[in-house]
Amino acid sequence: MKKKLAYIAFVRMPTEKAHGIQIMKMCEAFSLHELDVELVIPKRKKLIKVSVFVYYSVKKLFRVTQLPVVDLISRSKKFGKISYILTFLQFIFLAKIHIFFKKSNYIYTRDEWVGFFLKNYFLELHRISENVRFFHKRAWKKAKKIFVLTQLMKEDLIKYGVDGRKIHVSPDGVDLEQFTISLSKEDARKKLNLPYDKTIVMYTGSFYMYKWKGVDVLLEAAKRIDEDRYLFVLVGANKDEVSQIKRKYSLTNVLLLPHQPHKDIPVFLKAADVLVLPNTDSDAISSRYTSPLKLFEYMASGVPILASNIPSIREVLDNSNAVLFEPGSSKALVSGLKTLISDGELVSGLVKQAKEDVLEYTWHKRAGLVFLEVVT
Repeated sequence: MKKKLAYIAFVRMPTEKAHGIQIMKMCEAFSLHELDVELVIPKRKKLIKVSVFVYYSVKKLFRVTQLPVVDLISRSKKFGKISYILTFLQFIFLAKIHIFFKKSNYIYTRDEWVGFFLKNYFLELHRISENVRFFHKRAWKKAKKIFVLTQLMKEDLIKYGVDGRKIHVSPDGVDLEQFTISLSKEDARKKLNLPYDKTIVMYTGSFYMYKWKGVDVLLEAAKRIDEDRYLFVLVGANKDEVSQIKRKYSLTNVLLLPHQPHKDIPVFLKAADVLVLPNTDSDAISSRYTSPLKLFEYMASGVPILASNIPSIREVLDNSNAVLFEPGSSKALVSGLKTLISDGELVSGLVKQAKEDVLEYTWHKRAGLVFLEVVT
């Protein structure tokens, strides 16, 4: 009989945010490693009226259980943190009862607060707070094992007194089947109604949700370059962000596109000449802790990558598989871009190496490594 794993996630699903993709892909991958997986989430007001399995293009190999909470977050936004805490407390109380009756063998979560109320759980950590409190340390201590995205995060946890032997580095991943598509650049552009005669520089993901994403660096770079030749395509904006950018910049070589279903992103990547990851080094989340999903999707796409030269990114990218530029510098970004556009031999080598390297970063492999640590 398969062992039961309950993945506890205090999130709205589906969500446009990247953590929704990561959670669903990990549940799918866990299911392929002989685990009976159940994703346990709160039943909250849905902004996206599509099945989670359809929205994320995930096979229905596991169950999704929604626990009936009073969604104070949606109803009482003006109370902010209080609404969040009260909704969470409802959820964790019901989750604790649910797990007890389901007799789950393993509890897995990305939420430190979940671990504060449960025992014998496995924690996947995506950031370390700037203000570490006693409850953070208590959650880390209670966790049977901790999975972090970067070696730098592991080093920082050890500095806070966490036993290094229970910390395992596990970068994010990609679904190679989804992102390795045979579509040509021309066909992708035709499908998306993008121009054939432009050099397309593309960015996918959130814009101003986090300043360290570096979108402004990319937009400043667009000001520095030939507007007739280059088109900067940024995918993932909301209406407020589009308005904000148009007020701040007057650019004819920038195309701002709204958030797209994740299943469509591979086509967008194929349409590009260069894919950009412009993270700044202004925040530890970016410089030390991030493992962007887009990074691995870029690597799998077969399109050359231009990325910020920051420590977290250098754990995956180097001069053999990408062109790295000084973080926060639009001038350096433009210089790197021109290098990629002018050197076909370099691009060929970088793309080949990136596609080889990304084979080590699949969701299946990631879940397999985590699985071995969980069951032993």
